[in-house]
Amino acid sequence: MFSAPGSRFSAALTIVRGQEMLRIRDSSRLTRNANRLTGDANPPTTRAEALSMIGTFLASEVRILCRLLDSYQIDGFELLRQAGLNSALIEEPRARFPFDRVAIAWKRAVQLTGKSHLGLGAVKFYRATDFHGLAVVFLASQNLRTALERLVRYHVVINSALSMRLERHSDGLDLLCTTVRVEDDAQCVMEDVRAAILVDLCRTGADGALNPIEVAFTYTVREDPAEHTALFGCPVVFGAPQWRISFALDDVDRPFLASNRELARSNDEVLDRMVKSLREDDLISHVKRAMIDELPSGTPAEDVIAKAVSMSTRSLQRRLAEERTSFTELLAVVRRELAEQYVLNPQIPVTEISYMLGFSEVSAFSRAFKRWTGRSPVTSRQQSLAH
Repeated sequence: MFSAPGSRFSAALTIVRGQEMLRIRDSSRLTRNANRLTGDANPPTTRAEALSMIGTFLASEVRILCRLLDSYQIDGFELLRQAGLNSALIEEPRARFPFDRVAIAWKRAVQLTGKSHLGLGAVKFYRATDFHGLAVVFLASQNLRTALERLVRYHVVINSALSMRLERHSDGLDLLCTTVRVEDDAQCVMEDVRAAILVDLCRTGADGALNPIEVAFTYTVREDPAEHTALFGCPVVFGAPQWRISFALDDVDRPFLASNRELARSNDEVLDRMVKSLREDDLISHVKRAMIDELPSGTPAEDVIAKAVSMSTRSLQRRLAEERTSFTELLAVVRRELAEQYVLNPQIPVTEISYMLGFSEVSAFSRAFKRWTGRSPVTSRQQSLAH
């Protein structure tokens, strides 16, 4: 289990190609069963609502949640499992989780601890390497202005469900953020996490002597906001149209203590490659979503999926070949990822999983699952429950 963090900014960066975990809920049947898996009381009920939740989250950042829960003597790995997340991937530098699954994990953490603003505590448990190279390049920037510009440029590396921008005005500089909507409790805790860690990074860069001039949250405060005011050292607004942190002009151009142009540039190159890779993965994500949409009706046909992503069959084949994959390989990946998630939940019968993944017979699904994992679905479920 995780121990309390030591120095958060001393670890070197290691670039390793990780496994991307994309399990996107689509169609009413898949959505209902994702709800069973997570215990979510208010799932999306339409295809449009399910698709609106699409976005991926850097898996290594979820280590922060595990460390935080460890301080409450709660098994973070078990919570991740219940949220449909593979805890082994949090040690893979480039692995990614579905954003809505991460939101559900944070929401469940709030429920287990009874702390409505649990996210503020994340500031004590994060490390620079949880964010791949983004925290390092942020702190190596010349000043807060250039650090925030890099954050806006590279934030997709952390969370592709986010949209960030800077707005300059006569009094200072605003960092604004919008994201896909999730459950209110999840939205609350994730906004707290984002603000707490970001303000702490800004203070670290400025050697501690920095407070925002205002922090704004989209949720409505439910209790005394004294904890927020004490942490941020400035006025806090609730029920705002957008999440926002405002900085004074005098602060945004103040030199950062650990400014290092060479280090910043080298990490820029790493992050530029990651952003490019994520953009190239967009086609694969679209194809996966289309496959998930079609699976309950049987094995998806290649021409049907090509039409769903607005391509001819030949163009789809060529583009997938350029990504060094194929329709058949992607379909196997989607089926395996979904199967491994659903088998973890004893409330979903194996026969139903077979139907959800487009298999005509349970025996065909069982053979495929054993080929993928070396175990039958029943054996895999029994072993999971035993742990």
